Amino acid sequence: MRIAALIQAHHRPDLLAHLIDRLSGDLWQVYVHLDKNSNAANFSYLTPRVRSFESIYRVYWASFSHVLATLHLMRRALEDRSNTHFYLMSGQCYPVKADEQIAALLEAEAGNFITVLKMPVSHKPLHRLTRWHFHDAKAVGIDNTALKKMAQRIFNRLPRRDIAKTLRGMQPYGGTTWWMLNRDSTCAVLNFLDSSPWYLDAFRWSHVPEEMFFQTIIAKLGIRPDRMTPTFTRWIEGEAHPLPVDQAILSEAKASWHLMARKFNDITN
Repeated sequence: MRIAALIQAHHRPDLLAHLIDRLSGDLWQVYVHLDKNSNAANFSYLTPRVRSFESIYRVYWASFSHVLATLHLMRRALEDRSNTHFYLMSGQCYPVKADEQIAALLEAEAGNFITVLKMPVSHKPLHRLTRWHFHDAKAVGIDNTALKKMAQRIFNRLPRRDIAKTLRGMQPYGGTTWWMLNRDSTCAVLNFLDSSPWYLDAFRWSHVPEEMFFQTIIAKLGIRPDRMTPTFTRWIEGEAHPLPVDQAILSEAKASWHLMARKFNDITN
């Protein structure tokens, strides 16, 4: 058994260093995608300590660039046949269970830990898909705030998308960004994408696509998750980001079944 840690990092090389150190045991193999907007020089000392450290995409909040970076990590990690599970995490995650506990849980279950909720639900409205969103403006060369706002105004005037047509009859599902899939499920997801290239365009101009893209495929393929997301977070309804991990949240995470917690601002607890 080996878990490929698929890490999306954007800043805080100090936190990433702590996470890499923690994942240095035999259970893990570490793959990092560093946001190309970041200063790679600040992270250069970490590159020899992981299996793969690449900076391919400029990743913007709520944009499709997050999905592209994740797909790159998945394909890279699948090249090693010793990887049996694939855990998507951020550079501000950190395990709250010992490796022995994590391995025991995966021995007992298939290891598909992903939240899959039929949309719409209160925090996953359908307008994430029906409206056109222009979060990747800089990625296509629009680096001017005024031009970006103008482009978004144009997008706002476009007719709402027909979800049934856009997804070719697939029911949309949502969940959280962070998940774990076993090797068979990861291969099935990528095989679906290889045979359905239209699917990427269906989510390219949506809002927070990483919270729908993979979940919708999992539901389509009939993969039944063993559990919901393996990463513990504490949210305040209506907020765009989870609460930072403090001692109370850390204690709650450790008492739960979850394998990791986020969002850490330091690793002193």
